[in-house]
Amino acid sequence: MPIPNRTTAAHYHYHVYNYAGSAPFQLSAAMGVAGHQMQFYSLFQDLQQLVIEANAKNMNAMLLPILPPTNPGRRPILVLRFGGGGPNRRVLFTGGIHGRERIAVEMPYLIAEYLIKNYPDPAAAAAPTARELVIRRLVDHRQIFVAPMLNPDGHTHATLHDRNWRINRRAFVRAVDFHLNNGYSIAAPNLRYFANQHNPPPGAPSPRQIDFDPNNVTAGVDLNRNFPGPKWGYECYHHVGNPPLRITSGDPVARVPERDTYFGPFVNSEPETQAVMQLFAFGPFLASIDYHSYAQMILYPERARRDGDVKRMAQCLHWLIGDGAGNNYAYGRASQLLYPAFSSVMDYSYQTAPHGLLARKPYAFTVELDPALGAAPGFNWPENQILNTFRKNIRGALALLACAGKYLVRIGTPQCCGQFANWDVYNHGNDLP
Repeated sequence: MPIPNRTTAAHYHYHVYNYAGSAPFQLSAAMGVAGHQMQFYSLFQDLQQLVIEANAKNMNAMLLPILPPTNPGRRPILVLRFGGGGPNRRVLFTGGIHGRERIAVEMPYLIAEYLIKNYPDPAAAAAPTARELVIRRLVDHRQIFVAPMLNPDGHTHATLHDRNWRINRRAFVRAVDFHLNNGYSIAAPNLRYFANQHNPPPGAPSPRQIDFDPNNVTAGVDLNRNFPGPKWGYECYHHVGNPPLRITSGDPVARVPERDTYFGPFVNSEPETQAVMQLFAFGPFLASIDYHSYAQMILYPERARRDGDVKRMAQCLHWLIGDGAGNNYAYGRASQLLYPAFSSVMDYSYQTAPHGLLARKPYAFTVELDPALGAAPGFNWPENQILNTFRKNIRGALALLACAGKYLVRIGTPQCCGQFANWDVYNHGNDLP
């Protein structure tokens, strides 16, 4: 079954991991939480079909299901790999690490679909167009990894049971999950933990003492706070309101929304985190984007604040990601535009590169997709807006592929960024201009 021609907003729908009786590019019956029921594509089936389509064009594609073997029964993270680049020409697109962020799954998937659909067929009688040649050069000179759903269990739960579910679904088994050698002590009848503080409110203790009953801990860790890094385990604050909102938390029994940002009982504690780290073992990646929703922002790591290349690449993305009418995504560090947070996919991508293969740190970004910060639809961004969000972002993704591993002197140069400025994506769906 060939990749559909998606020419209008009605041809775009969200994905669920899989559903009974699924088939490639076929919609499910209505499903989901009451009040949020809709039809979904199967990510598992559609990625498998993309592999078939890609290999029919000699694109060297394969589907890699990744999950640590110590966690049987969990849904593996599905990773699509394709392209002709060598081991130091790898680029990564990820999304869906927070269960409720549906649009964040679609962008990496649609990037892969766009590249595979528009790669010229070597068996075609007609010569490739100029734009098809650009796609072929990008794919032939890069090894592209696409993982649209980094939290498949959390996403499934958000679809079928709790529309606002953000974290993963790992069930804690009382005190056994909180090893004393990871900084916990016994303060009978509770456990005690001292959480490091970043930008705490004036007068707040640092570190903060947390006492909790391990029998009261419910499922879930914010995977995007669980990766190894120099500031894993720091609680962070968003200084709005009184008291300030704790936006990264070490308290496993806190109430929502703080509970949704729990960084886990120890670094790299979660099977999904471990699976993503296995994915990074395929690296190093020259460049990566981790897609989220929502805020319309391009974020780069705190540790890249003095990295001129990363900042210029962020400016390039800002220049290209927008609606064509001057309404572009803002760019900067998370602490500048949103709030400080550490140990994310983006942070891990930026810090894990070299091994002597890269001359510079990689381009690593978080892109917060539509809608705008504070907009009423929030995480329930309607499916008739998937096409518009894709059109805003595809030029930036193409530029990242082209610019990966290159130094940027100024925006528009080298050609890697500027060549997509006039790439008309507004009237073509998933076809090339």
